This record gives sequence, C-alpha cells and structure tokens, in this order.
Amino acid sequence: MKKAIEYHPDLIISDVAMPVKNGYEMIAELRQSAIPEVSSIPVVVSSASVFESDRHESFQAGANEFLPKPIQTNHLLAALKQLMDIEWHYAVAEAIPATPSPEKTEFSESTSMIPPQEILKEIYELARRGLINDFISAAEQMQTKDSQYASFSQHLITMAKAFRLKAIREFLEKYVEA
Repeated sequence: MKKAIEYHPDLIISDVAMPVKNGYEMIAELRQSAIPEVSSIPVVVSSASVFESDRHESFQAGANEFLPKPIQTNHLLAALKQLMDIEWHYAVAEAIPATPSPEKTEFSESTSMIPPQEILKEIYELARRGLINDFISAAEQMQTKDSQYASFSQHLITMAKAFRLKAIREFLEKYVEA
C-alpha cells in the first residue's frame, strides 16, 4: 500500500497470499484511499487457488480482474488491454532462414584437403566412442594446426554440434583406411 501511494502505478498485480496482509485486505484498503490516484488503480489478482469463492472474494474486495496461476500470457495481455486502454501493435515477423543441414555445409571433396590417416583414425575413434566434446576439440585443433583442413574440420564440427554422430562416422568411413 505504501508503494502504491508513493509511486501511483498504472496497474497492480497482486497475489491473494502475501506476508503482511492478504490481497483482499490490500485491495480493500486501496479502494478506501482518500487519494483518487490510488483508489482508482486497476488491480489484477492472480492466485494458484482457482475456486469460484476466491474469484468472487477478489471482485468483492475491489479487484478488476482475476487470473489463475500460472498466468497465461494471452489472458494477461487481454486484461492489460482492457484495464489500461492499450492497443497492441504486433510487429510482422520476418522469415528466419533455415539452418543448413550438416550434409549441406560448405565441404567439397574436390577442393578440400583431407587430413592424414593418423588424424582421421583419431577423430573417427572419438566419434565412434561418442565423445562429442573431445571430437569437437580435436576437429578445432586440426583446423588450427593446418588451415588447409579448415573446410573438412568445419564440416565435422557442424555435424558434431548437431549431435549427428552416425553421419560423422559414415562420413569419416569414406576416408579412413581399414
């Protein structure tokens, strides 16, 4: 109540259960205030209790709206629109480009350098064992040590970050000599 007198908010959302006084008492006190800016503040009561008696008691105390918990966003926005005379303007969402699938990352066998067998066997074993973090680290190290493997390692990292272990193994099996 002190905060309402001090700040004159545009709206109050209150629970029924509060530590000092319950929500019904607070609303009744608010409505009885001699300060018009305070007594006319719209109040939305939100409660985990959804009994009709709680809803009725909220309105009896002077609440303008009752929203059961968990509060549904669309119900809250509708209450705000009604109580505060708000007109919502929604932005038009732009289409988000689809993330390329791991199989379509920038890797070309004809233009990319394939790492030596020793490295291929090491990273294949990490993929086979499902050690995704170690696999990503090894692929990043491969790229750092020799930039000519950048396309190859980036292709592996992209698949690893998508947790495509089977696709990684199948891809590496084309290059690892038995």
